[in-house]
Amino acid sequence: MPWRRGTGRERSSGLDIEIGSEVRGTWTEALATSGSGDVPRAKVILLRLGRDGEEGFLRNFGIRALEMGRGDRVAVHGLSAPDILDYLPVEVLVPNAGPLTWDQLRAKALTAGVKRSTAFKKWLAETFGFRDDDAVIEQAARSLDSLPDDFAALLERARKLRRPWWDERLD
Repeated sequence: MPWRRGTGRERSSGLDIEIGSEVRGTWTEALATSGSGDVPRAKVILLRLGRDGEEGFLRNFGIRALEMGRGDRVAVHGLSAPDILDYLPVEVLVPNAGPLTWDQLRAKALTAGVKRSTAFKKWLAETFGFRDDDAVIEQAARSLDSLPDDFAALLERARKLRRPWWDERLD
């Protein structure tokens, strides 16, 4: 996502990974180190994050934000589920899985040697006919009776991070 000078607004990007305390702690440490003026050391701290997937995105995005002096505009918020799909009903997304839960499907995939999220989705497609397309995902989302707690917490966090429009003129 490109940076715009002078807006003073935080940038957001959705990452469908479980961001545990270790990843949040790494970001917090890098941000504090950068804030004390040691950007090169802060970048080294971020290099502890994985190179691939969403963790790699956070690593690269965070390094660029720190280089530009915009690290304070990045807020890291994790969800408790390993993938965004885990918040949607299995029976809608993977009807051929029978009564299995997401945890049971992940356990079966792990037994089959599947470790990464993208490989899990491929395994679901090959094993149970899972289709990762917008129409099916939208149907699953519309079938929810309520907003998952993690989503409500994310929306509340975004609301708290938002600055009033008139603050833009002060930058």
